Amino acid sequence: MNMGNHIIDLFSYDKYIVSFSGGKDSTATFLYLLDHGVPTDRIELWHQEIDGREKTFFDWEITPDYCRRFAEAFVVAIYFQWKEGGFYRELMRENSFTAPNCFELPGGGIDRTGGQRGKLSTRCKFPQCSPDLKVRWCSSYLKIDVCSSAIINQQRFRGIRTLVLSGERGEESAARAKYNIFEPDRADLRNGRQFTGMSIDSVLSGIGKNNKCGTL
Repeated sequence: MNMGNHIIDLFSYDKYIVSFSGGKDSTATFLYLLDHGVPTDRIELWHQEIDGREKTFFDWEITPDYCRRFAEAFVVAIYFQWKEGGFYRELMRENSFTAPNCFELPGGGIDRTGGQRGKLSTRCKFPQCSPDLKVRWCSSYLKIDVCSSAIINQQRFRGIRTLVLSGERGEESAARAKYNIFEPDRADLRNGRQFTGMSIDSVLSGIGKNNKCGTL
């Protein structure tokens, strides 16, 4: 797998997590894995429900069920993650901790982590159109952090190599075109003190600004 300055052995991983929104970029990323012979029993589709499960506020109501039905059609596992209260609770947060993260487990269980300590703070601002994740918090708090938390807090990812794939298009903005194509994921703890052996890499597909067909 040629990633510009990186040559990646696609088959050197034990598990493949596709950040799946149901859109064309994440769908193409998943189909790329199938086209190149990655077994479906090693692939998982992960969808972050940005509204949580209390009520619909920002996302399309049909999105979660569409993602489930897509996974059923391809006979591939799908797991959902979310922040309690979702977008609305984080938007309206005032002098409080950010809400806990929740994630589905193999076998049907749900785990919950975080939200109990840290710095009390106030949000009360809509996310900004900026490459800075501190102010474009919808991506960082409702998707990226939720996904990373779900990986770190599952024993099944320790001692194996995992590749997290996200479909991105550099044509959408100059800032997005500058994203790293391949790097250790923020959940990577292969050299950490607490969870030695959790090796997580992250790759972005179709990131090249002038790449008409996309790469992975």
